[in-house]
Amino acid sequence: MVADSHQLQQELQAVAAGTLGVVRIGAMPVASVALLPAAIRSLKAEPEPLQIDVVEDIALGLWARFERRELDVILGRLDERAFGRQVRSESLFKDPHCVVVGRAHPLVSAARVDWPSAASHPWILPPANTALRRAIDSTFLDRGLPVPLPWIESASGTLIQVLMSQTDCVGVMSGAAARRYRQQGGLAILPLRLKYDVGPVGMIWDAQEPSPALERVLGAVRRAVPEATRKSSASA
Repeated sequence: MVADSHQLQQELQAVAAGTLGVVRIGAMPVASVALLPAAIRSLKAEPEPLQIDVVEDIALGLWARFERRELDVILGRLDERAFGRQVRSESLFKDPHCVVVGRAHPLVSAARVDWPSAASHPWILPPANTALRRAIDSTFLDRGLPVPLPWIESASGTLIQVLMSQTDCVGVMSGAAARRYRQQGGLAILPLRLKYDVGPVGMIWDAQEPSPALERVLGAVRRAVPEATRKSSASA
């Protein structure tokens, strides 16, 4: 009730300011690289203004906010929660995760790169009990390798990029984020693939009929998919 009251207050303030309304977007890093910026540019080019509030976080934090009704839509990986009865979801495109290291890492110039050689280095791992962490653990176990102890646990793309550029750590990022950091000259992508990926990139919103403002955002995100995937393919 408190969250709904706060949202209504935001809506009224937005309408009083001459906009269609306010939409609160929760974005995982995979959506913040290309998909969400393209959607926002599209929305801002339309004649009727719309207030957009964006929060970037990992799935755990975004879902907690969503369940407290602090977000209207989540852009990111679709996992089992995206198919519950209380929500609606839409798959947009696939973006497999990449195994990444700093550009000066010994594995970049190694004649052979495999999972045993990667396991011999320290790892920066996502937080425990996350879908990505389970996928990484399963990859090692499937190859008969012990799951590496985390050098640190973090989901911050910026922190991971900086630490890997300064150490011999290995990490895993979404393909979109990994290619962005590679283009910037900070990271290299290793020819390794997880046993399974976490899920496609998509949208999650409440099962109730979306507001006109939210419909505008959903439409803009759909239109942004070709540009986001084109940039991803070009950088790959």
